[in-house]
Amino acid sequence: MKFLHTSDWHLGIALHGLSMQEEQEHFLDQLCRIAEEEAVDAVLIAGDIYDSSVASHAAIRLYHRTMDELCLRQKRPVFVIAGNHDGAVRLAAMQALVRPSGLYVSGTLENVLTPVLLGDAAVYQIPYFQLSNVRAVFPALAVEHIEQAMEAICDKIREHMDRNRINIVMAHTFAGGAVLSESDRSALVGGVSVVAGDVFRGFDYVALGHLHRPQNVGDRVRYSGSPIAYSFGEAGQQKSVTLFDSETGEISVRKIQPLHAMRVIKGSYAEVMNDGMCSSDYMKIAFTDRSAEREAMEKLKERYPNLLLVTGKAPQAGRETSLSPEAIEKLSPEKMLDCFLADIFGETADMKQKKQWLNALQKAEEGL
Repeated sequence: MKFLHTSDWHLGIALHGLSMQEEQEHFLDQLCRIAEEEAVDAVLIAGDIYDSSVASHAAIRLYHRTMDELCLRQKRPVFVIAGNHDGAVRLAAMQALVRPSGLYVSGTLENVLTPVLLGDAAVYQIPYFQLSNVRAVFPALAVEHIEQAMEAICDKIREHMDRNRINIVMAHTFAGGAVLSESDRSALVGGVSVVAGDVFRGFDYVALGHLHRPQNVGDRVRYSGSPIAYSFGEAGQQKSVTLFDSETGEISVRKIQPLHAMRVIKGSYAEVMNDGMCSSDYMKIAFTDRSAEREAMEKLKERYPNLLLVTGKAPQAGRETSLSPEAIEKLSPEKMLDCFLADIFGETADMKQKKQWLNALQKAEEGL
């Protein structure tokens, strides 16, 4: 059997005030075409379908249009799990009614030990969860952190699974050893939700979502990555969807071509203003010799209609900012705050400020 694995669509997201709907429509058209060309037996969507727990009407329509194409026209089963950005209850509403159409949505842990059987495969769905969710469904488990909870859930699946089948697990989590991207906001917060990659041992394929960089984190344990670049730290990163062939064990990818690429141009004010280049790509301009000014952005907009960000020297004492897109990818939230305060005010954060910063990030990720 052949499975198409994707995740982290973030339907409804806006970058620096610009809606990404057109870009997302372009991706989803490619997704449906790839599913048909590859004659896949099922599609696995490993969470963060939406960017907000209360999705916009436009985002919901785009999701429904895609499910109609895959499930009703192409007759392909689609497996969906809720991610941390999704409103799990809303996403999984009326799941009993949509299952006969081949759409299997999991928003809670109630049925985590009951797989969906498809040919010789068994698909287990582990949506994003909090410790309170695990304790409610498995009150006998004594779990104190997310890694322990994920290990316990996977142990129970291993106890129940039929080893004569192809056992596939979907999960939305942060696996240790994975490489982060700038847009992996929630995965950066605190690091408390990291789980060891070996908790998924013994499964034939693990379709992960949550991190935006496509990568393997173990034997047949893979992040498909986001299909669209959602930060300038991902400029130049090839986006894709993953294919898993259960008969051969082969993992391959199909590239996703963006409607507009994500690009960063860096140089002096004179170099940037006088190069004469024009582009409709999503652009960030980084001046190396002066601060960013509104006048410069207005001039550049004439050549770069999708210019999203202009940066330059910090206004304080002529110092340069330390947060390049490359550097941001490697920073923890605490270090990011320190760098910002150092650039603007010449000081670092105290413990109270760091706590407030982390609490604000967590609330933003939970849609509060």
